[in-house]
Amino acid sequence: MRKARARSAPVGLPNRDTEEFTCRLYEGVEYTAYWDEEARRRTDALERAIVGGLLPSGGQRLLDVGCGFGRLSQAYADRFRQTVMLDGSMSMLRQARDNTSGRHIYIAADVMRMPLRAGVADAALFVRVFHHLEDSGGCLVELRRVLSEGGRLVLSYANKRSAVRLAKWAARSASHPYHPRHPQPMPVGHGSTFYYHHPSFVASALEGARFRPLPGNDAGLPDAVPGFLGPLGRPTGAGLALAGILGRAHASFWVYTGADARGGTPMPRCESTTDLLQCPSCGHEVVAETDGYACRPCGRFYPIVDGIADFRLPEGPAGDGGAEPS
Repeated sequence: MRKARARSAPVGLPNRDTEEFTCRLYEGVEYTAYWDEEARRRTDALERAIVGGLLPSGGQRLLDVGCGFGRLSQAYADRFRQTVMLDGSMSMLRQARDNTSGRHIYIAADVMRMPLRAGVADAALFVRVFHHLEDSGGCLVELRRVLSEGGRLVLSYANKRSAVRLAKWAARSASHPYHPRHPQPMPVGHGSTFYYHHPSFVASALEGARFRPLPGNDAGLPDAVPGFLGPLGRPTGAGLALAGILGRAHASFWVYTGADARGGTPMPRCESTTDLLQCPSCGHEVVAETDGYACRPCGRFYPIVDGIADFRLPEGPAGDGGAEPS
């Protein structure tokens, strides 16, 4: 994949105007700064409560895909026997490791090519990531692959049918919000990395990837607004009740939904971290070495840096990536 074009971005957010999406979009970004405001801190608390309500009460293994600096870790703390935190940014993962006291497994990888065996998790969290991906169906298929039979996916998406989009459409500054066709990119320039999705499109994509959406469980969050709503913006009864109303009506900017994996196989037995892993380039098993993981069939080596296994495939014009064969 090509690198993002060099251009200044708002503090705490990545540059949206890129030539092509890169899994390293948040590398070096001070994302914590985005949440370091009173209004967003309340949004964060309500979002964690929403996510906690959609996740199962317990399980063997959770994948936090696009975990960032570990912001949502309190939503699932102590629920699962093991947690894998995965992100495309090493700088985010270092913060996640520090924020969670190094208790989890930390992996740098592309969500479209996760270095994980099929069925290794019984829950996956995918919050504030889906809107960055052009291949919506492809990423859901990949998430379905790593979930075991009946595994729970918690997903958030930027809602094409929100009240804000309706207002912009009325002002002729946005595309028709009721058209469920392929997600419409924001008009931020060629190759924008921010996509809105229609609720019907998301439901159809989940079905196509062999997920069973949980009916009536959608929750909604108008971005940053909870900070100004008083009791209605708190992660308690009133705030969660409002989130449920906004979600079922699909009226909010962010929508959170849950879905269970249909079919598949039971979770494989994994005695070690190595048992969870596979080569993201060729799909074969990897072997643990002193300073990383090696794939014998394709000769690639994936280093462990600061306690983080780096399975990202280098980006280049050819787009086939891959750590240089050893």
